[in-house]
Amino acid sequence: MFFKKTAIFILIISLSIIWTRADVILPEGKGTLKTEKIDGYEVFNVLDLAKIYGGNFGKDPISKYPYWEINKHRVVFSVNSAVVSVDSKIVSLQSVPFEKNSGLYVGIEFLRLVLPKIGIPFVEEPLKEHKTQDSKNIEEPKEQKEIKIETAVSYDLIRVTFEGTMVSFAEPKKVDDKVVVRFPKGRAQGANVDFGEGIATKMVSTDEGKEIQIFLDKNFKQFESVTLKNPERLVLIIKGTGQKTSDKNKTSDTTQPQESYFAQETPFQKKKDSILVVLDPGHGAQDTGTIAKDGTQEKELSLLYASKLKEALEKEGINVLLTRNSDVFIPLRERTALANFNSADIFISIHFNSSPVKSVKGSESYIMSKQATDLWSKEVAEKENLSLSSEEKGEDLSLILWNLAQNQFIVESASVAGELQEKLNQLFGTKDRGVRQAPFAVLEGARMPAILLEIAFLSNPEELKQVKDDKFIENVISSIKEVLVKFKERNVPPPSN
Repeated sequence: MFFKKTAIFILIISLSIIWTRADVILPEGKGTLKTEKIDGYEVFNVLDLAKIYGGNFGKDPISKYPYWEINKHRVVFSVNSAVVSVDSKIVSLQSVPFEKNSGLYVGIEFLRLVLPKIGIPFVEEPLKEHKTQDSKNIEEPKEQKEIKIETAVSYDLIRVTFEGTMVSFAEPKKVDDKVVVRFPKGRAQGANVDFGEGIATKMVSTDEGKEIQIFLDKNFKQFESVTLKNPERLVLIIKGTGQKTSDKNKTSDTTQPQESYFAQETPFQKKKDSILVVLDPGHGAQDTGTIAKDGTQEKELSLLYASKLKEALEKEGINVLLTRNSDVFIPLRERTALANFNSADIFISIHFNSSPVKSVKGSESYIMSKQATDLWSKEVAEKENLSLSSEEKGEDLSLILWNLAQNQFIVESASVAGELQEKLNQLFGTKDRGVRQAPFAVLEGARMPAILLEIAFLSNPEELKQVKDDKFIENVISSIKEVLVKFKERNVPPPSN
């Protein structure tokens, strides 16, 4: 297909307090993209864009997500969360893509964020004021809202979360010895923070709160940023080692790694006629995980379920260790390190899921893989890896050797994950989502069968109510226990006569 490089311009016209219309003007008289506002987001049909620039559409055979192939690039559209993948790289959007009347709709931010990545140049014009004879009756836009800031400091990372309108459009950049974030809208509040020393020293606001500067220190290694929705947030993760907070900013020890198990001098002495299960309650401390609309936090539920499961398994004569037994922060890879040190027979990380689509429900089970089996699995792994420690993600020798060694556990991991999935499907009355694979940092390095279990969706109103019900919790625990008892029977030799 012949392709001529042109540029797309967006002209946003202000007609009232709310932006009620956005005309996407194509160059050389090729027309405009029709848009419509749904749930407060301006969206357009990607098929209309494809009529101009060509390409092929289809459905991904694994995830069943729609895709657009153009200029030797592949764009896959998640219909469960506000992301697309461009050549397997995740790009966050303002709203969830959706299919309607044989069309595929995405927010207009898709043009700015995605088109340059697939060979279509993009230029965004500044907002222009259009006066009419009734303009004197049009109210001026309200003053820009403040951007909320939350910070969390631990030994090997500093996390800064910005919450507010359009924060996901900000693009953090490293400029000399600073990380600079400039907001397209709004002003930051509570931005002046003394971090101490090590990874970064301080955060200050400039230009009346429109820009944030984080001053880096000698132990800084790298930084990453992730955008989240509901509410809209930009999460900045600054990595390194040896961060020491100043005395005036020191908080409780919950931001530091748990010491109780990592200070072990000798491994746990398990019974010879049993197995050792390491249960990992996901998240902890400042790493809250998913937060439901009613304020329920994933970190609290995962600890509750893991603690009750521990009690139930111990009654069956199974040895159990928890990676955390309180609201503490534990680096992801130290969780499997605990399991390895104690020669555990199986590692299970317990989590709760979320999706912008309220109707999505049911459990999901995952095993470790360098590559995700589908876009949704990759999305889940990206979310769960937010608190990844400062270890590099490179293909170093230890990771390559672990991948070779882990092959012997893949069959057993998949088997147990499948049994857990089947039991919970029966309990929830949901269709089997299948065992999925994705690069979860919390599973990396495990020298035993390892599974990450997403028990239910806190974004689903029905399941949110269920997971807090005592009887339902009891049923979930019983279902998981049955699977692990069978695992014990398969892996403990019968007593000799």
